[in-house]
Amino acid sequence: MRVGIAGLQWMIFMIAAAIVAPIAIADLYQLSAADTAGFMQRTIFVLGIAGLLQGLLGHRLPIHEGPAGLWWSVFTIYAGFIGVLYTSNIEALQALSGGLLVSGVFFIILAVSGFIGVLAKLFTPTVTFVYLMLLVLQLSGSFIKGMFGISADHAKMDPWMALLSAIVIIATFAFGRSKIMWLRQYSVIFSLILGWGLFLVAGKAPHVSEAHSWFDMPKLFAFGPPTFDSGVITTAIFITLLLITNLVASVRLMETIVAGNKPSDPSRYKRGGLISGVNQLL
Repeated sequence: MRVGIAGLQWMIFMIAAAIVAPIAIADLYQLSAADTAGFMQRTIFVLGIAGLLQGLLGHRLPIHEGPAGLWWSVFTIYAGFIGVLYTSNIEALQALSGGLLVSGVFFIILAVSGFIGVLAKLFTPTVTFVYLMLLVLQLSGSFIKGMFGISADHAKMDPWMALLSAIVIIATFAFGRSKIMWLRQYSVIFSLILGWGLFLVAGKAPHVSEAHSWFDMPKLFAFGPPTFDSGVITTAIFITLLLITNLVASVRLMETIVAGNKPSDPSRYKRGGLISGVNQLL
């Protein structure tokens, strides 16, 4: 029971962290409501497979597997090339699909060759600390804008949104520091329930559309067959190198938290990198 609730909490956390990317990308590429829903469906489907593969065969650490912020940035940049380099939004998405496939293959090659193990030796505690600081600074802007209700359609701060966000944050810290063990362990779930309830009562929760069916398998190559553009391929190779750095830093940090002072497992980086390449392909 306890493991099941903890797994539910982790699943909710992963979905909450990953669902923003497909929504933002769908808006940038002007996808229809049906295409956006399918995009989100495929994201969550692959998210589940990625978590299973890493847990069973990969690094086996509680590290979030989701859309990389680096790829999100690339998709955002290439949206500006529609009408310049690409005749339509679908053509741009096909080129980016090809880039993801190249990135996955390159990821697997680097993992099998042992490059990730060599890179792991360079991540001293100082390097890991700097990486975490830069990560926090990079993500904080998006979080703060969301808490204040600032978006592309609404440039001004929403006082009600800011107040409700502040209440949820304070409650989250209170739950996390509670003397009641079960309340502290499942603080994320309770915080999400409180946040959903407050935003629903305040009328800030978006309208949820009805689904057309209870079960629908994701479509393969929903945007059409991928194309291989030299510019996207070059970008994919550089992105892969940066993502490997991100993987090594995440594994090193989580390994320290979980294992403590026990010696690091060198094969963990190779397994994690190999499965990350498979996830990129998916």
